[in-house]
Amino acid sequence: MGRDHDQTSFDPGYDTLPIDQFVPMVEGIFARKPWGPHTQRDSPAPH
Repeated sequence: MGRDHDQTSFDPGYDTLPIDQFVPMVEGIFARKPWGPHTQRDSPAPH
């Protein structure tokens, strides 16, 4: 079913970065303390 509808939405010739490019970013997200100071800094101020 999905193969009938999704196959043309992917372009195998599209230039993409290798997964290794994203590993440091993902590791950085998981390395920080949940709900730490970065949460308050990155969140918009309450109204």
